[in-house]
Amino acid sequence: MLANQILYWFGIYLAVGLPVVVVLRLLGAIRTKLQPAGEMHRAIMADLRSKESRRVRWKRFAGIILMYPLILLIWPVVLVILILDMYFSSKDHWTPDPEAAFNCRRQHLVRVVSPEAAEAGAKVVDPLGRVPDLPFGHLNSGWHALLADRQIGDMLWYFEVPGAKRGYALVQASKVRKEFVFEWD
Repeated sequence: MLANQILYWFGIYLAVGLPVVVVLRLLGAIRTKLQPAGEMHRAIMADLRSKESRRVRWKRFAGIILMYPLILLIWPVVLVILILDMYFSSKDHWTPDPEAAFNCRRQHLVRVVSPEAAEAGAKVVDPLGRVPDLPFGHLNSGWHALLADRQIGDMLWYFEVPGAKRGYALVQASKVRKEFVFEWD
């Protein structure tokens, strides 16, 4: 009698889990199709598919066949993980441009400086004469381009993006308007 009840409730558990797993798989496929793959990603995947042997394809297929029954058994855990992933992975953390993570932001601003103080600290001394005897050396024209773009209300700030770069930025109304990078990590 107890075994029949356990089997009955296990059958209901699996009957509810099967449509949930199918819907989750469909949503995953739709999400994958909606995310644009870059050219490099497509080229790598095409190369991998063309080179993989039948044995590798069979192993991958067998892995998928074994994975679905496992997911069906633990579907509530999978559902919770996916919901948490959707909830905590907001678009605020994702940037379409990977270089945007290295842009100067307000939290990277260190101190306000004058152009004269910045030039005094950036004097390049090269005893061999390979670098121009100018502030920022070969980058001097970029420095002058930054200064030429100054507008009324701009403040010159020294900034450091941890693990990335250092430079000077024109800041107006607490927003970084333009930056000049003189050192990359």
